[in-house]
Amino acid sequence: MAAQQLCRFGVSILNDLWLPVENDGYIHSSHSTLYNQFVSSLLKPYAKDWDLDILNDLFDDRDRDIIIQLQLSPFATKDHLYWLKDQTGIYTVKTVYHLLQQLKGNWGDDPLSIFWSSLRQLHLPPQVKDLLWRACSSCLPTKVQLQSRHVAIDTTCSLCHSSPETSLNLFFHHGLSHWTASKIETISMLCWALWRCRNDLIWNNIEPSVDRVISSAKLTLDQWKSAQSLSKTLSNSAPATVESLEHWTKPTYPMIKVNVDGATFGDQKSFCWGFIARDHDGSFLQAFQSRKLGSVRAEIAEAVAIKETLSWIKGNNWQNVQVESNCLNVVHAINSKVHVFSPYGSIINDSKKTTFYSF
Repeated sequence: MAAQQLCRFGVSILNDLWLPVENDGYIHSSHSTLYNQFVSSLLKPYAKDWDLDILNDLFDDRDRDIIIQLQLSPFATKDHLYWLKDQTGIYTVKTVYHLLQQLKGNWGDDPLSIFWSSLRQLHLPPQVKDLLWRACSSCLPTKVQLQSRHVAIDTTCSLCHSSPETSLNLFFHHGLSHWTASKIETISMLCWALWRCRNDLIWNNIEPSVDRVISSAKLTLDQWKSAQSLSKTLSNSAPATVESLEHWTKPTYPMIKVNVDGATFGDQKSFCWGFIARDHDGSFLQAFQSRKLGSVRAEIAEAVAIKETLSWIKGNNWQNVQVESNCLNVVHAINSKVHVFSPYGSIINDSKKTTFYSF
């Protein structure tokens, strides 16, 4: 009910949690003029932009600086709630999981935490780590596990034909605590190869072979380590050359290429953006730059840069335009079909409304 009233009647300056601050999103300033007033009263009369004179007169430095960080959308027609713990503003189980992991703090002395940490640090192929995690989490689809999920199945092990086919959870919990890393890697690879052997028997009717299990485990681990070593060697030994660096390329006729960039200046509590436009011959057409107050994150500056550039292009009625940016996250967000609800998302959504150019 409180959320419905917030969205319906507007955001109270003093009573609502509206500042983008994780630990304390309330206004600290206590000027008498602010009582019973809504955030909309802090805007310029005929523009969706902050009235800096009002902010300077009524708020302390902390509140003013945080308010200026909020980039307002000229297209927004109503207020809405968003999830502060994720850049998209969308509440998901994944973001809550990461938040809970962060809130765990220094609980690293917990034996279970030490166990999972040691499991993640094993130098093994991803598919082997996945197998270990599923086995130790009791979610490996063994016959006993399937039966617990109400699957009518004989639980006898397909390999030994004597004991029930159960997860190796208990085995790993004790083994990882006492073995060396090398032994753990070897045993883990054998378990992965044994699981593959079991699946081949059930699904492909391939008879198990001890030699094949051992050779598969050893060969897979050796090949994976060789590939990792080669990749690391190449990345460390291949210095950047003039030929390997990215170069600006001319657009095809009759396209115009507009390169845009944003930058932040923390000591000045401001950010700026600019663009340069060139034709298919690479000839200079026009350039523009602007600056705005606010200590924003780098991706906010880049998003504003693209939004303002798109607005400028649209206002000047340019056609056949290709916009180029070095901020891949912002470009992906603009090209995505997901509607983003955060303040960052409002900038992205504004850019989508004016996007009829290629990125």
